[in-house]
Amino acid sequence: MKEITVFYKWTAKPGKLDELKAVYKDVYKAMEENEPDSLKMECYFDDEQNAIIVHDVFKNGEALGFHLMGTAAQHFPQLAEIAMPGPFFFCGDVPENLKQAAIGMNMGAEFSAHAFGFERNLFVEIWKSPRIKAVLQIFFNKRKSLEDIPKAFSYDLIHFYILFYTLDSNILPQ
Repeated sequence: MKEITVFYKWTAKPGKLDELKAVYKDVYKAMEENEPDSLKMECYFDDEQNAIIVHDVFKNGEALGFHLMGTAAQHFPQLAEIAMPGPFFFCGDVPENLKQAAIGMNMGAEFSAHAFGFERNLFVEIWKSPRIKAVLQIFFNKRKSLEDIPKAFSYDLIHFYILFYTLDSNILPQ
């Protein structure tokens, strides 16, 4: 099953935008800590429209269901007191039971199946490089273990090393 992307908007009631932002920081933290199959969560604040725009990516329908029945259900009553939901755009293969649940929440849910597209991912392209083993060896030889790297930016450091060392062939062992 493919990933499911959700874009949605909450428009704060007058004077409630700061409270909406605070609630969404809690949502972000809950998703990051408790939803391993939530692959991405980004928030955008639109102060002019008194709104927050959110972009979520879930591994599959089960991950979306876990989110809707957990984090979303826990925060929805508080959000509904301070903001108006919708629209919510669900993109991908959303299971029928989740479609019906979203429709029943009266949040302006709309659904679209994937048609076509592409993604450029420099990391994936570099990963295909025959020099990648040497790059990773350089990275890990400089540390005793992954615990030496703060968790919050360990992947960014690995990406940096891979990018830097694969682009500069003079650094890599031949």
